[in-house]
Amino acid sequence: MISPPTQRSRTAQLCLSSGRRGFTLVEVLIVVVIIGILASILVPRYTDSREEAAKSSLTMSVAVIKSQVDLRFHTTGSWPATIEADWFAGNHLPKNIEDDFDLPEIEVVSVAGKIDPDEKVIDGDAAGAFWYNAANGIVRARVQSRASEGETLVYYNDVNKASATDLGNYELPDAS
Repeated sequence: MISPPTQRSRTAQLCLSSGRRGFTLVEVLIVVVIIGILASILVPRYTDSREEAAKSSLTMSVAVIKSQVDLRFHTTGSWPATIEADWFAGNHLPKNIEDDFDLPEIEVVSVAGKIDPDEKVIDGDAAGAFWYNAANGIVRARVQSRASEGETLVYYNDVNKASATDLGNYELPDAS
């Protein structure tokens, strides 16, 4: 007695009888075009979101350091001469996520009236990832170069809630 064909064998028979053995070139191209369109929509949004998250993180780091400096000022009546790691959770200053050079955490100066560092772009020669002026309690984060000097300046000002008009040490980022 011959058993009736199973569902799987019926499907196989239909595919073989119709002559179809795979996808046509047109079908593959349509799928590739659809994936390309979706990628062109989603990738810029992901990149923008990542940039915004990095900017928010750096802005928050500046705010946390500034709040500790302000607390010391309101407690003692004068700006602290330096910023101590033990003021922060885990005995570590907040990280400048743009520091790819393993710089010292903070450069401390004491210059009356100075509100921004001369060098605002973080590079291997910067004296610190953050800048603090003990004469007036101002804290700034140095930032990485962006595509243009204007974009870098806007980013620096956004992160630091500043109004600097020049970067001091801006260089075009490497294309590598």
